[in-house]
Amino acid sequence: MVRILLALLAVGFCLPRTAPAATIVLNDANTGNHSGWTANTDSGVWITGFTVNAEESTLYLSLRKDFGPPAPGELTTRSVTFQETSVNASTVDRIIVTAESVINNMGLPMTGFRWEIGLTGAMLNAGASSWNTAPLSNQQWAEDGKSLHVGGGAVADGGTFSPQGSLVLDLGLSGLLSMFVLKEVAVPEPAALALLLPAAALLRRRRG
Repeated sequence: MVRILLALLAVGFCLPRTAPAATIVLNDANTGNHSGWTANTDSGVWITGFTVNAEESTLYLSLRKDFGPPAPGELTTRSVTFQETSVNASTVDRIIVTAESVINNMGLPMTGFRWEIGLTGAMLNAGASSWNTAPLSNQQWAEDGKSLHVGGGAVADGGTFSPQGSLVLDLGLSGLLSMFVLKEVAVPEPAALALLLPAAALLRRRRG
């Protein structure tokens, strides 16, 4: 038990090697179509590809995220902040994520994952989405469209979780320049997390 606690605490203080934070203008160089949005990515987040379909008023994109060790007492999160840059008439009103590559470098098995929408009127559209989240195939969509939680399986430490298909975000343009956050949360295996949290609390008390 002591060895497990020490290993988990060591993981919690390791710093993963990740991509730096970046701001990306989401205009399609191949077609010349503008989405009207920029994306500000956290460290550890890559936008690996995107296209803009002006006729559908849709931005299609793919993502890669590296989830490193959680800080003691916390969960590892990664976010993309989307900022509208032009008036609504020239701004796409839907984003579809077609694929994600989620790399589990937490030092713990990952048994759950969440997508959360923050700010403005953007929502996840469960009815329009066809999102394959195997092996975390149990899906719970929030009625308000603000989150999706998946579980029921496990992704080993060092493994990759690769949801594919279409995760549809309706952006709810308001007539003003909008901003919203797509936040993703990696949930470690409960037994390992249960060991990590009390140990982290004890460490904080001793330091205090």
